[in-house]
Amino acid sequence: MTWIQTYSGKRVDLLDPQPHQIHIDDIAHALSVVNRFNGHTRRAYSVAEHSIFVCNQLPRELQLAGLLHDAAEAYLGDVTRPLKALIADIYKPIENRFNEVIGQKFSVDPKHFDHPLVHAADLLALASERHQLMRTPCPHEWEMELPDPVAIDPSRREPGQVYVHFMQVFHACQ
Repeated sequence: MTWIQTYSGKRVDLLDPQPHQIHIDDIAHALSVVNRFNGHTRRAYSVAEHSIFVCNQLPRELQLAGLLHDAAEAYLGDVTRPLKALIADIYKPIENRFNEVIGQKFSVDPKHFDHPLVHAADLLALASERHQLMRTPCPHEWEMELPDPVAIDPSRREPGQVYVHFMQVFHACQ
């Protein structure tokens, strides 16, 4: 069995996803309940909140790519960077296929998910989330160079509110 059932009831084959199986409601719902950093934060902070932050850092033409840059995680889960590196030979081709299909579904060039500006906004989000949401001061240095953090939205939203916000941003990017 290589398929999952989504929130909307669709069957999505992890090895052969198709554009007709991808739905924005499934993405928004799943990302609003999946926590960043495997939940190792001072408060729950979802992948959807992260995606909205990334989107808001970008010029108009890249905002939808920024919002959807982690959309594959709605189907694959949020895999931490260290684990992703360990299983890259298996994980990366599956993630790439999902990015292709998601790009087709929403008319986004899948290369834009890795665009230098999207990547920079993602790193800014990572630095800011680390600074505001992780144990401070961090007892361990991360083995990567990060930009100076900026303030992220400190308000705590319930998953349903995050879902609504994600959908509003999605429609604004259309």
